[in-house]
Amino acid sequence: MNLYLIRHGKTSSNVAKVYQGKGHVSALTPDGHLQARRIASQLRLGALLSGPTVRALETAAPIALASGIGVRTEALLDELDYGPFVGMSYATLPEGYANVYEYIFNGGDADLQAAVREGTLRARALLARLRTRDGPWEGIGLVSHGSLLHILTCLLLEVPVRYARDMFLDNGEYHEFSFEGARPVRHRLRILPRAQERTFS
Repeated sequence: MNLYLIRHGKTSSNVAKVYQGKGHVSALTPDGHLQARRIASQLRLGALLSGPTVRALETAAPIALASGIGVRTEALLDELDYGPFVGMSYATLPEGYANVYEYIFNGGDADLQAAVREGTLRARALLARLRTRDGPWEGIGLVSHGSLLHILTCLLLEVPVRYARDMFLDNGEYHEFSFEGARPVRHRLRILPRAQERTFS
């Protein structure tokens, strides 16, 4: 079984570098639609689950069409709830943090730490459901958001969730995991260069 963790295409909020978060409504840009169609040309799936946001569903639509399947909306794939940070610029990060994910997963803000805990519970529940699922296993796609997909990746690699800060999955990109039984045996990931030997060798 191959599992594909697909990040939604680019939105205007991505371009502006602001937090989107759960419930934030932002549609794909023309580039974002192009990214979704590019993924659709690369993958043939047996099942496709998408988070409920507009940006995730717009990404999922051409992928499902290319594979001749439907899209199942899955609340467990929703973005994290960034609370008061929604709509704020990444430029508001305190000094000492290399990127927004380092702040989210290794910062001291109570709202963001609560969001990570809640997202981790959802990610664990989703993986447990997938591992007991009946149906076509030739390829399952999960369309979601950077933070939640980073958490899922850590859980699949069996490393602490704090290492999500070292993940890199741009808009319109995907991680791929190959499974034998319930355990991943191969993966194709994008991670930040400084983490390659330290964390994921």
